[in-house]
Amino acid sequence: MSKFIKRSDGIWDAPECCECCSDCSSCEEDCTCPLDIEGVCDNCIFKNGYKRCKECCTKPRTTNEHYRQIGYWHMCNDCISKYFNEKGSNNMKMRIKRMRENAKLPKIHNGNWADCYVSQIGCVDINALETGKEFTFDDIIWYPDGLTYAKEDVIVVKLGFALELPKGKELHLLPRSGTFRKTGLLLTNSMGIGDDTFIGDNDEYLAMFYATREGHVDIGDRLIQMKIEDSMPEIEFEEVTSFGNQNRGGYGTTGK
Repeated sequence: MSKFIKRSDGIWDAPECCECCSDCSSCEEDCTCPLDIEGVCDNCIFKNGYKRCKECCTKPRTTNEHYRQIGYWHMCNDCISKYFNEKGSNNMKMRIKRMRENAKLPKIHNGNWADCYVSQIGCVDINALETGKEFTFDDIIWYPDGLTYAKEDVIVVKLGFALELPKGKELHLLPRSGTFRKTGLLLTNSMGIGDDTFIGDNDEYLAMFYATREGHVDIGDRLIQMKIEDSMPEIEFEEVTSFGNQNRGGYGTTGK
């Protein structure tokens, strides 16, 4: 690969940039240019919005969707290949801690989401709820063998694991599709979120439910499913007085 050189105008360039060289501007499949996307010059990187690999700091980050989805969005193709060769795996590695002996770790059965298992279950003391004040974890009564709950109970479920999320990743917790139908339980915060700072030894994932009817949950039941996603990129807001766009409207204005 050709070395990058600094031009008189201050732009770092490559003599044979794939983006701007006249010999292969059409990017045909039979293009003979010796450089692939890693050889894009800085001028084209700036123009097209490419960013540098955080590992080698010289090549643009990968545009391969598979690599980006499994957590390597911040690396170039060469560094990703090197990492796979060293690890001998195409799967993203993540450290997980089992919080108690009976805990079952998350597992993908069907689709792209992993099921989570009830490791410990408790109910907020009714006396604490009736005060109308904020309750704490000291107000939770834990049941080692499962829980039969009443309507309007607040149920807390520990999922039995802590997870060391990589930088730039976050975890989403949502009810399984049959949870409400089978149990009458509603996840109180609609969706649970864990980010890449929730990585301590005691940072166990849990879920809180509101009971719309009476029911029963056993240890080992599957109420929650999880998925790991890319975090939102850093955004700098620019305040304006007007966008200059037409108002579309909302809440039913587009019709049935």
